[in-house]
Amino acid sequence: MKPSLGIEITERYLKLVAARPSVTKGSVALEFASESIVDLSNDQIIKKISAFLHRTKLKSALTTICIPRNMLTVKTLQLPTRDPKESEQMIDLHLGRLVPYKKEEILFGHRFLSVNATGYATEMLAIVRRDTIRRLCNIVEGSGLAVDRMILSSHGAWQWLLNNFRSEINDKDLYVLLDVDHSFIDLIIFSAEQLLFSRTIAIGPAKAGPVAPDMPKLINEIKQSLIVFYNEELHKRPVGIFIGGAVVAGLREKIEGEFNLPVKNVPTPYSKYASEGRGLELARDISLDAVSELVLHDNPNRISFVLPEAQIKRTLKERSRKMLILGTLLIYFFSAIMAFFVIRLLVKQSYLNSLNAQSAAIEESVGVMIGQVKKIEFIKDFLYLRKEPLALLQELQKITPQKVAVNYIGIDTAYNMTLRGEGAELSNVFDFTTILERSPYFENVVTKRTRTKRVKDREVTDFEITLNSSIK
Repeated sequence: MKPSLGIEITERYLKLVAARPSVTKGSVALEFASESIVDLSNDQIIKKISAFLHRTKLKSALTTICIPRNMLTVKTLQLPTRDPKESEQMIDLHLGRLVPYKKEEILFGHRFLSVNATGYATEMLAIVRRDTIRRLCNIVEGSGLAVDRMILSSHGAWQWLLNNFRSEINDKDLYVLLDVDHSFIDLIIFSAEQLLFSRTIAIGPAKAGPVAPDMPKLINEIKQSLIVFYNEELHKRPVGIFIGGAVVAGLREKIEGEFNLPVKNVPTPYSKYASEGRGLELARDISLDAVSELVLHDNPNRISFVLPEAQIKRTLKERSRKMLILGTLLIYFFSAIMAFFVIRLLVKQSYLNSLNAQSAAIEESVGVMIGQVKKIEFIKDFLYLRKEPLALLQELQKITPQKVAVNYIGIDTAYNMTLRGEGAELSNVFDFTTILERSPYFENVVTKRTRTKRVKDREVTDFEITLNSSIK
């Protein structure tokens, strides 16, 4: 489990609840703190949050802002659609008549509840001023935290009750929860599956005591809230009442006597978790139920709020994080490729150096022998060159016809040859040329000159032939 932090900022108190895995496997430890912030500036509140983070050693956590119920307007609407996009468009049209603020000054969240007998969808709508949300976000972000969620406190208080009385809640019945805080009471009507109604009663613990003159007013406000609920929708009557949050002496007995319904107290979070802020004194006139529940469990069906600028900032941050991860992976990938080729190059270089070392060792050990072999090879080449002219002359001697006499043989260093001589007839010279062309020792045979002349009493053909040696 990732550590989580819940923050609730009211007119008088700063409430902090941190949740982290306990030493016992599968359990969670909570740490609480409540600070009076009457007449404190935003910067002073930021310092108190920072001090709590330092004390609890929370460097990073999933941060949830619990928005107090008395800071919002909650309405129930009947809409002729169940499509979420159409619902938002219709709600946007209704906002002007629901609250005395401009649309640019407010944010809203909504949640589908049910479909009534006429086929209309029942939506719970929560409206909050934009500057209220912005102030809360600025305080939390000023302490070095990122706001992950902003949730209506009524959902947290309701789910805290369900988690403590799940076996006692009948799926088909309705119940009332009075979540008592220092300056107001959140009256919630709910079933096991839905939070159906929420209304703020502006009477806190100091005015709800058993001897306080406003106790009749509190009872009257509860009755009025029930009448409003009955007028909005034909529901069954509640079968039980729960009291959570701040403990008020005598409140349970008074309500039980007035409404003739079973009344039960909801256990406080600090009574269930032993850590209780590490011995810090907690105010007893506040409710920690909602903010504690929000750090313990997540539920996608809660009404939440998001500032557009915060959403843009989060999107940019997420994209930057993805780009950073992608860049890191690319650098790692190319580094791995470069390392692979460098290692291969080093291995080959090492192998070459090893071969050179072995060659040097061999050359040193047989250096004299290699020198002698080189000399022998030189002599063999020299003798071969000296032998080649003899081989050419021998070939000429073998292939020269009887009626042809060669009286001049010229050979240069490239073994280009010139033959001059006489033939009994011109045909004998041509036959000789053909024989030279067929010989494997000669190539490029060309008859440069033939001339007939008379010698004594007969005629002979004088010739000159050029050719090349084919011995390589």
